[in-house]
Amino acid sequence: MTELSLLPPEAAGHPNADIAAIMQWLAARGNRSANTFEAYKRTAEKFINWVYSEGKSLPELTVNDITCYLSALEEAGLKPASVNYNRTILNQMFQYLVDLGHIQKNIIKLAPIPAVEVGEEPTRFLDLDAWVWLWQWLTSRPALKPKDININIRDRWLFALIYHTGLRREEVAKGSMSDIQYRNGRWALKVVGKRHKIRHVSINSLLLQELKQYRTALGLDELPSSGEKYGLVIPLKGDQTRRLTPRAIGLMIFECKEKALLDCEEDYIRVQLSDMSTHWLRHTNTTHRYMAGASSETIQDEQGHADPKTTRTYLKTLPGKRSEDAEKLAQLHANAVTGKN
Repeated sequence: MTELSLLPPEAAGHPNADIAAIMQWLAARGNRSANTFEAYKRTAEKFINWVYSEGKSLPELTVNDITCYLSALEEAGLKPASVNYNRTILNQMFQYLVDLGHIQKNIIKLAPIPAVEVGEEPTRFLDLDAWVWLWQWLTSRPALKPKDININIRDRWLFALIYHTGLRREEVAKGSMSDIQYRNGRWALKVVGKRHKIRHVSINSLLLQELKQYRTALGLDELPSSGEKYGLVIPLKGDQTRRLTPRAIGLMIFECKEKALLDCEEDYIRVQLSDMSTHWLRHTNTTHRYMAGASSETIQDEQGHADPKTTRTYLKTLPGKRSEDAEKLAQLHANAVTGKN
């Protein structure tokens, strides 16, 4: 098992016993996935190094110590959600150490929970910073094994496809390359959505570039032809014309997310990536379109929302947009006062 990376425990009372107990917790509770192990390990390292820098050992800690540690995380720039994420993991660790007999009480339970402001912003999407980090990771991650090359190519295309179109995973699974067509002076993807409703989703310039790169890497023509039988995402093995299931699409997103989390060191981004699903990417498309200045009408049509109220749930709280519109009122007032038209 990977050892903890620790600072010299100069003044610690029983560092070896602390480390042994933490490693036992990691082995017992961190084995659900590689991401879980790395998240727990990183949190434990950060905490135990702080404990040792304070000249203490785990059994000597008080509630006040935990409060000071959580405050230190906030002072270091962590968002409240990230601080709570650390607190949750430490709570699990302390409870295990109580059951193990290494410490007497789970003092994490007694420490105050950092307040997380409840805003109006929709939360089931990636912030622009988080998406940029993820995209840069997708486009630069190394291929450790020969098979990784094809996986990386596929994942990059899949994330680009969903981010730029906002497709549901069922729509990705059912879609065909031949449904990408040049219509009325634009590239668009014919999509059969809920209740068999057909819509044509725009293919922007960046997605068209990603499409060409994906197909070229697979040895296909840059652009699909009307007679092609390939799906939007082509299987890595077996019959390449076979359609993937919605569950397979979701699993690809999940497995890629788990790998990304292993390399992500920004806690506030990790919090978002941990919760990310295929539908989160759809919500991200909606929100980022609006941030870029798209109208609610075009977003509704592109997303295939039957009710405009559904679209509004994603658009109602972008502070930047609201501030921009508030300035329009200021400009109207200023123009009226000065007599400008």
